[in-house]
Amino acid sequence: MHDNHILNNGGYSVKINFYDSPNYTLDLTNNWWGTADSTQIAAWIRDVHDDPEYNIEVKFVPFADQPLPAQSTSFGQLKARFQPR
Repeated sequence: MHDNHILNNGGYSVKINFYDSPNYTLDLTNNWWGTADSTQIAAWIRDVHDDPEYNIEVKFVPFADQPLPAQSTSFGQLKARFQPR
């Protein structure tokens, strides 16, 4: 998941709850987190760095240092993306 706004409303923004899973990396790079403070972003993520039993690491660096511009698309363009080719 890239080029999105992942904003915090208290607690964790991303919370991994999978135990006994294979080692896995969740790629959340290039998102705006509402701050450019990597320490704060890390505090909003619960993953293998908080408890090794989770076995999943959330990668968030590099991240956007400011809000990302909105992309404007039409409903027709969205529907066309799901048409069989």
